[in-house]
Amino acid sequence: MATATTEAAGQAAEAASAPGMPQLDFSTWGNQIFWLIVTLVVIYLILSRVALPRISAVLAERAGTITNDIAAAEDLKRKAEEAEAAFKGDRLRYVYSRYANPTVSMFEKRLAALALFDDLGAAPNWCVNQLVWLL
Repeated sequence: MATATTEAAGQAAEAASAPGMPQLDFSTWGNQIFWLIVTLVVIYLILSRVALPRISAVLAERAGTITNDIAAAEDLKRKAEEAEAAFKGDRLRYVYSRYANPTVSMFEKRLAALALFDDLGAAPNWCVNQLVWLL
């Protein structure tokens, strides 16, 4: 048993005198730095030739989509402001109602042109709507 203890003590002394981690051994630093540079160059080439062009294409497409969406939103906002002004009465615009819409107005004008009625005021509104429905 004494020999086992002496052997264990000898192995512990050898381990303590060993250089330690191979990464921290100064004799291998040249190789490590060389392979580090080679690896970084390979990663740079892969990223610059493959990944970055794809990423830049996606970013350009995204910027175009955002620009188009902003333009569409501004157009819709302008149309909403026009509609609001029309409903407030600030701006002249045709406002749809139950008995008045561009189709009925156009039909009334055509009926007047055809002289089916001498005076459109004499024609009841429901009659005009029925004729529009039949056509």
